[in-house]
Amino acid sequence: DLVRLSTDAAARSVYGRALLNWGAADFESGRYTEADEHWQEARLTLQDDPAELSNCLNNLAVLATVRGELDKALQLYQQVLAVDLENENLDQMALTHLNMSMVASDQERWDDALELSARSLELCRQVRMFAHEPMIHLSRAEALMGKGDAAAQQSLAAALRGFRRLDDALGMADVLRFQGRLCREQ
Repeated sequence: DLVRLSTDAAARSVYGRALLNWGAADFESGRYTEADEHWQEARLTLQDDPAELSNCLNNLAVLATVRGELDKALQLYQQVLAVDLENENLDQMALTHLNMSMVASDQERWDDALELSARSLELCRQVRMFAHEPMIHLSRAEALMGKGDAAAQQSLAAALRGFRRLDDALGMADVLRFQGRLCREQ
């Protein structure tokens, strides 16, 4: 608490980033309660650093998603968007919209998922973050499949091309899994 309440901004920043990393290690080890505690403390410590606060809120939103607390995750993502909009962090906004589209798909809110993935794709193109486009196309395909829209195949093809270009074997495997599901449904 002494560091978090310190007037030394540099000390607070170092401490807050350490908490973010500590929470990430906890999360990766499946210690979600500890990750939540570290990220909540980081949130208080880093409240004056918009970029780090955004990272912290984003981590908490991912944690909420993993825990199945999807409404809470969306609320946290809205907070991330507010921080990033105020600070014109378009890169993070693109990723946040992508994450929100995946949560909307988990809730079977297909139209919302499509709208969010479209925003994400637009922002990625605007800031030239092409490496994220395949995942956006994959998320879009899932929503289209949920709606029973044949355009899902086109999104899957775009995702597969993108993952191949990036030489991303796991991404390609995800696309193939969705293509298999699509074939089964047809």
